Amino acid sequence: MRNWKNIYGPVPESFEARVQDTLARLEDTRAAAPARRAVRNTRRAALLAASFAALLTVSAFAAGAHFGFFDSVFGNQSIAAPAADTPTPAPPAPETLPDGTVTREAYEYTWDDGGKTVSSVMPAYERTALDRELADRLIGPYIQTLDEAVTLENIDPEDPSGVGRTTSSADLGTPTVTLLSYVEDEAGIAWLSYSVENDLGLDLKTRERQGYTLVYDGFINGCAFRGGAVMCSAGASAPILDTENSTPGKAYVTVPFAYTEDGVQVEIGGFYREVGGQAETIEVRAGRKVPAVTLEGERCAVAVSPMGARVSVDSDGAVTPDIDALVITMTDGSQYVVRRSDPDPVDNTAYICGYDGGSWGFCFNRVIDPAQIASVTVTADLGEDTFTETIAAE
Repeated sequence: MRNWKNIYGPVPESFEARVQDTLARLEDTRAAAPARRAVRNTRRAALLAASFAALLTVSAFAAGAHFGFFDSVFGNQSIAAPAADTPTPAPPAPETLPDGTVTREAYEYTWDDGGKTVSSVMPAYERTALDRELADRLIGPYIQTLDEAVTLENIDPEDPSGVGRTTSSADLGTPTVTLLSYVEDEAGIAWLSYSVENDLGLDLKTRERQGYTLVYDGFINGCAFRGGAVMCSAGASAPILDTENSTPGKAYVTVPFAYTEDGVQVEIGGFYREVGGQAETIEVRAGRKVPAVTLEGERCAVAVSPMGARVSVDSDGAVTPDIDALVITMTDGSQYVVRRSDPDPVDNTAYICGYDGGSWGFCFNRVIDPAQIASVTVTADLGEDTFTETIAAE
């Protein structure tokens, strides 16, 4: 018999009690009507499977994701306001619509890079309220519990191996990094959640990007396994801080990966290693992947999961294609503008996308149901050749 207690990692004690209660009630039903045993056995098996599926979905979510993962990544909580020292003019403040959607319009700003004045445009964004039932149903069962903890001890500054460092654990404390959960989809998008706790408190440097609070010096370096190689992720250098649940002494952080095929490699230590501490490398592999649907067009193909998308463009390898726009149209007529460069630039990714040498990966800032996709529209820039293709879902 399959060990249901361990298939998704640690499970609350109440889970087994609920399963045993379901079994007991089913056994009572079978005993009460032996003449219809064959029919009831079939129904019993179906009901038992459904009960296990429902219970495991809840249990997998509860065990696999720390309490703020869905909200901080896919919801409209913890919206970050631009820092006061943002280059002038001051950016527009986020606005909250009646349905809970948080938006901010695109704006132009300038800054002095030390030699000249530079102008740039920050794209608009839209953060929608979390559909928890959808997230729980489509992503929850695939979240893996990790619970891998590493305490970072500084080297004694008097030790020659400290290379003359003068900072000790007495000054910086002994931070503990705990890998909490990991989820990966069939499109090559992944999310890794972890916590950092320090008995002397945390001095995390942050900045705002697309409504998210990004934290620097996040204590880890993350790379993805793809195509037989290890590719480092830009997201690991500035992961998302869960501001709702973090405290001065403990931070909850999530790293997006825009391209992977079979897990990630995490080096715990990061910048802390620079003050004389050790680093430890842990490999995290995907046991089960969130399913994705693939739409094939004449010039491009798009794989879409509830939490991200991968776009491949036929460019004959001559140039690196840029994705100027990626728009997902749902069967109800609504549109999810994942990214658009011009006109009216929009960026509704979870602040990061990446090119791995063959395709673009996009981390969504919301959860969608791929079964409800009507079409996907891609605008690709190949230098002298720019095209737009709309691919209808079958």
